[in-house]
Amino acid sequence: MRAFDLPNHTVDLPTNRTSRARVATISLLLLSAIALPRTAQSAVETTFDADLEGWAVFGDNVFYWVDGEGNPDGCLRIDDDAIGEWSVATAPATFLGDWTSLGVTDSLAYDAIHTMTNGSGNPPVMFRIEGPGGIATATRTGFPANVWNHFSIPIDPTAWTLESGTWSGLIGNVTAVELAAEMIFGDEVVRMDNIELGGTPVLVNPTDELDTFDDGDIGWSGHSASVSVVPEDGDTGPYLEVEEDRDGGRVVLPSWYGGSWTQWDGVGELSFSFFPPDPVFPSTNAVVELHGPGGTAMVETTLDPYVGATAEWIPIVLAIAETEWTMVRGTWSGLLEHVQEVVISADASTGNDRFGLDNVYRGVSGGAPEPHVPLQILDEEHSVCDFWSIRNASALALNPADGFLYALVNETIADGGGVYALTGPNAVHRLYSYDRPLGLVFTEDGAGFVTENYAGVLHRFVGMDGTAVWGDTFHTGDDDVAGLLIAPAGFDGPVVSGGDILITDHGNGGADGVWAASPDTAHLERELVPDPGSVDWYDLATDGSSVWVCDAIDDDVLSVIHPDGSTTPFPLSQNIPEMRVLAYDSGQHALYTMSSSSPVRLYRIDAATGDVTAVAEGIGSVGYGNLEIDSAARKLYLADDSMSRVYEICLPAGSSSVDEDVSHSPLTVTIAPNPLVSRSQIRLRLPHDASLEVDVLDATGRRVDRLASGWHEAGSVVLEWDGRDDQGTPVPSGAYFVRYVVDGKVSSSRAIVLR
Repeated sequence: MRAFDLPNHTVDLPTNRTSRARVATISLLLLSAIALPRTAQSAVETTFDADLEGWAVFGDNVFYWVDGEGNPDGCLRIDDDAIGEWSVATAPATFLGDWTSLGVTDSLAYDAIHTMTNGSGNPPVMFRIEGPGGIATATRTGFPANVWNHFSIPIDPTAWTLESGTWSGLIGNVTAVELAAEMIFGDEVVRMDNIELGGTPVLVNPTDELDTFDDGDIGWSGHSASVSVVPEDGDTGPYLEVEEDRDGGRVVLPSWYGGSWTQWDGVGELSFSFFPPDPVFPSTNAVVELHGPGGTAMVETTLDPYVGATAEWIPIVLAIAETEWTMVRGTWSGLLEHVQEVVISADASTGNDRFGLDNVYRGVSGGAPEPHVPLQILDEEHSVCDFWSIRNASALALNPADGFLYALVNETIADGGGVYALTGPNAVHRLYSYDRPLGLVFTEDGAGFVTENYAGVLHRFVGMDGTAVWGDTFHTGDDDVAGLLIAPAGFDGPVVSGGDILITDHGNGGADGVWAASPDTAHLERELVPDPGSVDWYDLATDGSSVWVCDAIDDDVLSVIHPDGSTTPFPLSQNIPEMRVLAYDSGQHALYTMSSSSPVRLYRIDAATGDVTAVAEGIGSVGYGNLEIDSAARKLYLADDSMSRVYEICLPAGSSSVDEDVSHSPLTVTIAPNPLVSRSQIRLRLPHDASLEVDVLDATGRRVDRLASGWHEAGSVVLEWDGRDDQGTPVPSGAYFVRYVVDGKVSSSRAIVLR
């Protein structure tokens, strides 16, 4: 290579903001000739004399190798006709690894020339290095067009701006080197040549990676999208929210998820929890792409089972195996030698979509930690049997007509407020939209009732047949209707009858009270208990005779409501602050409630004596009415909206009368593995000999396969489903549901996800 003597130019680079190191003036050699001087041969160098040598350029551009346009000979050429994402050149593996042997006398440098069509400005950074231990950048401005420029920066922490982590942690494992490949904001042609690193990195083999976003969004970036960490509602805790700036945006994983994947070929996985965009339109997909010098591969996961609003964090598991991926270019083995970029997108509509990611893992199959269960059981008679990863669930209710569990999301309609099915064919879909609903209950024939807090309205819905306003004349000027309960048989008084809907109005700043409404005729609401003063009633429960109501103000007592509108106190053995939920278990003759103030806890109350026992803690936040009990199945359901969990808690053994009733429902149903790989095992435990039918249903409720039919003895029943229908034909990817009928009673389990 030829050399010419040219003048030096200096520029001040930003000081290291994190370490507050002194400001250092770094000399950059700005050259305006065809070729540049070299005082010593770099330990690692790319001259582009024959090909791209593993370099790639990401952003809005077309890049390729050309001969005869370099400085001299061949070079990397970038044609940028867009004003979108900034183009950056990404280094091959030879530039990556342990840089601790490099020091202030070593440098990172390259030559570039840009030819403008139109545009202005400078790239945000010229140099960027990244690794699990940190991120550092260096800026550069004031370079001319149409001449070769030489950009150089020493491997000296005072020359860089440390964006995160520590300098020592960063250079211990550099997983990405990025160089500016675009010099203006506009149309241009850029050529790059003679990329040099003045030292030899030591290869660092990638390790298993897991990001739960507890430490923020370090290393994550977006193409035509912005990324930010939301502190709650993830699976569990914080999660990464991706919002398109323009249609087709996508999120780029940190560079330490890349590198050599050869060690995981056939034995590894890429997995994550995915919250789909809202709304999801038919025939759209969540897409994962792998890019590298050796090729490009992609996987598309259909979102069709989640068309319409959804509340579920979806587990997506992709095997690192050629059979799982579609090769777009190159070879699978060549791609795995160096994965430079991992991208996730979900362009589910023509607008700017928004989706969530959590628990992103790359490593050995099955090596991802089990999902975190923040709930801590304090009473050994209880245990966590299962959970759903559901966002923002608040009130819960079982529908006795179909055996399915339903939930409210206490948000505005725009943010997903409404009633959702948690089990059954419509699981995790919003059935009806309501504005900040609080209370939910079903009658024996399956009619559902929902209260809207701010509007002070009672709604009625039946299945998918529609919804109607059922009551809207509660306390004038301050209607805050909340908890709902079907009055027990014989609960007859001047303004109430057994089977009526009982409704609390907690009157935020106004009158409190308890109302009664007819389940059969709209707008027949009557005030049963006028405001007695100094109460804030939220939720109700019954044992089939007595009716209790909980109070968010008076924390050492419940109130018993009588059909004539009078009340009597029910003292508790200890204070439970800010009770906003109440549920009854006939198996123990016990009430369950929760404290809304720290520490948030689940409590059991002896319904005869008022004795209080702490059952569980580690709950993020309490919604309203977020407990439901299936006494026959010995299950308590608890919604923790901020932790995106609905827990299924196994209750202590009940009384003999309930044990007899338990024969109508299996005690436990477990499904594993889920998502289905080659087959899933469905394990049921029957408390008594019983007739049993087990079917797999698709998202429309149509039966695709029957797994069991007939008489089964008490104990464990183990079944398997291989993702095929009853004709042996593989069924499409999506969510499927297990329906089981025990002695004529219909119930449903969670979805099986089939990729």
